[in-house]
Amino acid sequence: VHLGVISYSIYMLHWLVKQVLTEPVLWISGQQLTELLSLPQQGLVVGLALVIVLLLAQASYQLVERPWRRRLVAGRFTDGAGLSSNKA
Repeated sequence: VHLGVISYSIYMLHWLVKQVLTEPVLWISGQQLTELLSLPQQGLVVGLALVIVLLLAQASYQLVERPWRRRLVAGRFTDGAGLSSNKA
C-alpha cells in the first residue's frame, strides 16, 4: 500500500538514479555497464538502484509532497513573499 503512496516519487526518480549509476561507466570505459559486469554483479547494481530509488522517493514524499498536500487540504496557499491567504 505504501508503494502506491510514493509511486509518483518513484516514477520521477527512477530514471535519474539509473543515469547516475550507468552513465559515468559509459563515459569512462565506452562500454555499457551490462558488458562489464557478470549477471550476479548486475543484480547487485539493480538492487542498489532499487534501494536508492525507494529511499529518495520516501524522502521526497516526506519533505515535498506531504507538506504541499497538507497546505492544499487546509486551504492555505502562500505567495512568494510567504503571505498566506485562504482561497475557496
